[in-house]
Amino acid sequence: MFGGTLGRGPYLLCYDPTAARESGFDDMHRLRRLVAVLFGLLALSVAPAEAKRVALVVGINSYDNLKSDQQLHKAVNDARAVAATLKDVGFQVVQAENATRSDFLRTWQRFLDSVQPGDVTTIYFAGHGIELNGVNFILTRDVPRPDDGEELMRGNAIRVGSLMERLREQNPQVAIWIIDACRDSPFAGPGVTRGVGSTRGLKREDPPKGTLVMMSAGSGQGALDALSDADANPNSVYTRTLLPLLKEPGLEVTDLAKRLRTDVEALASTIGRDQRPAFYHELSGDFFLVPPSGPRPSVSAPSSGVSEAAAAWASVKDTSDRNLLEAFVRQFPGTFYAGLAQARLDTAAKPQAVATVIASLPAASAAAPTAILVPQPPAAISPALVPSRRKPPSAMESAQAWIEAKDSNDVTALERFISVHGESIYAAPARERLEAARRRQAAATPQGPASPASPARPSNAAEVAKAWVAVKDATEPQMLEAFLQLYGDSIYAAQARQRIADLHDSTERMQVAALPVQFPIAPFALKPGGAFRDCARCPEMVVVPAGSFTMGSPKSEAGRASNEGTERSVSIKAFAVGKFAVTFDEWDACVAAGGCDGYRPADQNGRRGRYPVVNVSWKDAKRYVAWLARTTGKPYRLLSEAEREYVARGGTTTPFWFGASITPRQANYNGSIQYANGEKGEFRNRSLPVDFFAANPFGLYQVHGNVYEWTEDCWRPSDAGSPSDGSARMEADCAAHALRGGSLRDGPDALRSAARSGFATENRTENVGFRIARGL
Repeated sequence: MFGGTLGRGPYLLCYDPTAARESGFDDMHRLRRLVAVLFGLLALSVAPAEAKRVALVVGINSYDNLKSDQQLHKAVNDARAVAATLKDVGFQVVQAENATRSDFLRTWQRFLDSVQPGDVTTIYFAGHGIELNGVNFILTRDVPRPDDGEELMRGNAIRVGSLMERLREQNPQVAIWIIDACRDSPFAGPGVTRGVGSTRGLKREDPPKGTLVMMSAGSGQGALDALSDADANPNSVYTRTLLPLLKEPGLEVTDLAKRLRTDVEALASTIGRDQRPAFYHELSGDFFLVPPSGPRPSVSAPSSGVSEAAAAWASVKDTSDRNLLEAFVRQFPGTFYAGLAQARLDTAAKPQAVATVIASLPAASAAAPTAILVPQPPAAISPALVPSRRKPPSAMESAQAWIEAKDSNDVTALERFISVHGESIYAAPARERLEAARRRQAAATPQGPASPASPARPSNAAEVAKAWVAVKDATEPQMLEAFLQLYGDSIYAAQARQRIADLHDSTERMQVAALPVQFPIAPFALKPGGAFRDCARCPEMVVVPAGSFTMGSPKSEAGRASNEGTERSVSIKAFAVGKFAVTFDEWDACVAAGGCDGYRPADQNGRRGRYPVVNVSWKDAKRYVAWLARTTGKPYRLLSEAEREYVARGGTTTPFWFGASITPRQANYNGSIQYANGEKGEFRNRSLPVDFFAANPFGLYQVHGNVYEWTEDCWRPSDAGSPSDGSARMEADCAAHALRGGSLRDGPDALRSAARSGFATENRTENVGFRIARGL
């Protein structure tokens, strides 16, 4: 790193296979020694806890800085009733009442400490909740006065999304969030009982995978405490309706949410009020708080043999060494992880088998011409040798078939419809109807004892969760199929099947999406402020106007470094720039289409999709823009240093586009470090989605923080000889290139628009990504 810091780098444990062979140890000894070391470390920690049900329940009536008519009366009662009910259905409950922010966070930590992978979790909050600029918050007892302003409120409130992200890191089976709050802003006039101001309401809270979010009212609505002044029920309308549903046997949780919404809406309508509870979920399969028949089965502790295999697999799962995999199978025969190792061996054997067949073919005669096998057009292939492929049904055929199937409760008929019309617009409602039909069919089937011939089903949720974590990101369908053979009825089965389906067709879909088919771009989209994409999986681009700006920083700017040079005027031509940093989704499209040298960068604990791609070198970034240019026929490239500072400023002259100071509510960085006279705040120490914060005046997101971004320029610690036309400074062979923007690990100084850093051209790290440019 030159001229700046990238934060702490990873520690590496190095293994020298040559030295190991020379020492005389065979692969089995290597594996046994590895397991012994792992379990020597594990012996120092607490043994894994049994899978369990854990709940956090919080109720807040009293708010120290709000008026008397903004205090609540039933939130604590509601929390106590929900806690008692959850205990009845097998939950361990962590509770807090009338909690300050510190009290809440201490209770939250106790809750997190009790959650293990595979546990079932429920979080219930009753109190005030608000939405500020599109972000949802819950309010604790010591929330500031409304007249203190939104900034102070935002700094003291607790963001719901942050709590969800943190809980997801614990890998629970299921997370159920129940937010019983009116969800109004405290910055306007009087509102309903649980309102603190106007009824603006919360926005939709998109749940992570395995999560159900239930809210007591829809956007812009208030949650009723009572149906009239004479209503003596100690609980709010929402909670009194929820309580019996939590204990109803055989009620699947998404059906519970639907029932709750219908019942609350009906009660509110009796007094002429609108309260329609909202819910959002990313659950796969069915989940019951109280099973359809009999008490909840007990959970047994995982066997030491299986746990040993799991720990050993975590250390060898990425190897391609056949000897090591075979040694693993011999060491842990009959375990799930031995099946995964065998699946990897089988996959690796396929290309070897093909090579063996080719090698066994007779050599061509010297007198005969060499035959070159090339793909033949379809007409040249005998129909008898090609599997028949059904022509996709037309839209009209799908519509007619759906008319016949849409009211059916026949599982077979619905499965047949999906198999034929699975790519039509009717596939989604057909799958919903199929799930409902299967639930009805399962409910109508007598639950007798299992047949003696049936294979034993695993009852340990923690072990199933560990197995799923081991395979969920697999790129080999065989590993997921091995998971389904053992855990085909687990809560992860639907996700495993979907992952297999995605693996089978993702390459084809991505290649088609990335074909150089030019999207029709309206003329106005190529003018300043316009936005466009050149293909389905291409990054979204924004056109920035031509202009001149003062590059560098004044000597009086806080945090200024000498490598920022003297202030100078630079002119920039109009060009298009990525609205966001390049994402994992966009990088993966390049790989699937045969580009980017097939390199798949490691992510940060599963953060892919719309998170910025990281662990990419400058050369990797150049490969991506080269692929994009080939694919679209358009002049894609990296930004120059001057262009990157120009677009970061967005026409402003302050250290950051949003002003002279910065807080973690505006960017992702080490918020424990103060800038100038600004505030300290949260140090997340993890990346965020590329669209997390507000856009700057040019319409670009996260130009400060989250990840550093490569630029075209060779790194120089001086600005001497910098072009005044905004072009990049290049040399024939530079060992480092310039970075801009700062990152999630850096202090605020590194995020300033003028701040510069350099990094070795071939280095990769988890807080460096890139943004792209395109000529017009």
